[in-house]
Amino acid sequence: FFCFVLLSIALLYKPVDRVTRSTLVLHDLLKHTPASHPDYPLLQDALRISQNFLSSINEDITPRRQSMTVKKGEHRQLLKDSFMVELVEGARKLRHVFLFTDLCLCAKMKKQIGGRNQQYDCKWYIPLTDLSFQILDEIEGIPNIPVVPEEELEAMKMKISQLKNDIQREKRANKGSKVIERMKKKLSEQESLLLLMSPNMAFRFQSRNGKSYTFLISSDYERAEWRESILEQQKKCFKSFSLTSLELQMLTNSCVKLQTVHHIPLTINKEDDESPGLYGFLNVIVHSASGFRQSSNLYCTLEVDSFGYFVNKAKTRVYRDTSDPN
Repeated sequence: FFCFVLLSIALLYKPVDRVTRSTLVLHDLLKHTPASHPDYPLLQDALRISQNFLSSINEDITPRRQSMTVKKGEHRQLLKDSFMVELVEGARKLRHVFLFTDLCLCAKMKKQIGGRNQQYDCKWYIPLTDLSFQILDEIEGIPNIPVVPEEELEAMKMKISQLKNDIQREKRANKGSKVIERMKKKLSEQESLLLLMSPNMAFRFQSRNGKSYTFLISSDYERAEWRESILEQQKKCFKSFSLTSLELQMLTNSCVKLQTVHHIPLTINKEDDESPGLYGFLNVIVHSASGFRQSSNLYCTLEVDSFGYFVNKAKTRVYRDTSDPN
């Protein structure tokens, strides 16, 4: 039996050994091939694909990388990532969105089966040179967003609060862990549902090929932050491109170790000893604002983090084309 296990392990490593040997051969070939030779860029691409493949299968034993190699020795770095709700044919879908130095990628987290590592499935990507976006409450033709009645959202929040109290009571009573685990599972389900149903601020990504993708966001600040990050990076991008299916797969696989946001923003993912937060009423009066260097459409918004993510609670009227709102 022991010999059989060793043989099985050796057989499993054979494909990896072959790719490793091929990578070394490609490296030597590239070193002795003139840059002007027509095969030089093909060897570069082959070497890049081999190296990325070896990096992706060694992700559990190599240090977490902040970037991955792309053509001509450049590096694609992850700038920002977060969970968002995408509107797909009228249905709300939870996505993980990744902003890289040259593209934006939208992925779906696959269900983990049998203890397998976390995996992503790429739904779409757009090179930053081909990407434009619109804030849909500022343009005509707002899509039909399925809005959940406020009373239903409040009922979800009440149920979440009750489940949290019940969990704390069971812990103080030293009840069995199975009871608490069942309650935590219910809490996770309710918080996930609330996270999916709450956002109503539309944020549309458009590709040069005519396709568009609509996200629903709860936080006005988060929406503006994404917009600014994309605009800033677009100043450094000058040409369009397309990824092969293998390159797209490797990029999607790399998202697992490059991600900075590892958990859906639920309070169930927080430590038990964290502060329970603030309770009570908050009254806010905005009198004026100053210090703006140029005229713009200005407003003030109040957002509250009450269930693991920020929700817009109030917004002043918009002061248009001014630098001195009062």
